[in-house]
Amino acid sequence: MVSMKYWQEYLFRACRMPAGWMLILFSILSITACRKSDAPPDFTPPEITITSPESEVVYHSPAVILEYSIKEPHFKDAWYTLNNGNNVGLGKEGSDTLHLDTGEYKLILVARDDFLNTSRDSVTFYVNLDKVPGR
Repeated sequence: MVSMKYWQEYLFRACRMPAGWMLILFSILSITACRKSDAPPDFTPPEITITSPESEVVYHSPAVILEYSIKEPHFKDAWYTLNNGNNVGLGKEGSDTLHLDTGEYKLILVARDDFLNTSRDSVTFYVNLDKVPGR
């Protein structure tokens, strides 16, 4: 990136230039100033890993642990929904305890990056508080 002193000298010299050259100079300055990053655009969606709950597993406890991670260098946000309920915001990785009744559950986890690439992963699992193994 060019230093501010460099541009100041250009502007000082530009005061002696014809009007057409001033327009070209200011166009170059505005293009340079608006450039956010030299990084190329990212077209790869985030990679989601749901460690828990496991798909098609029956849990015999009302407390089911949600454990996940999202691999994405330009992470923006993530959330989950349980049985198409409300979205619950998440960070890039972590865990949460879900307090559930007996039933079938579908958990959908969605992640998005700064370039709005979106990915989702889901698991279906069951909670059965009526039949506890070994009792």
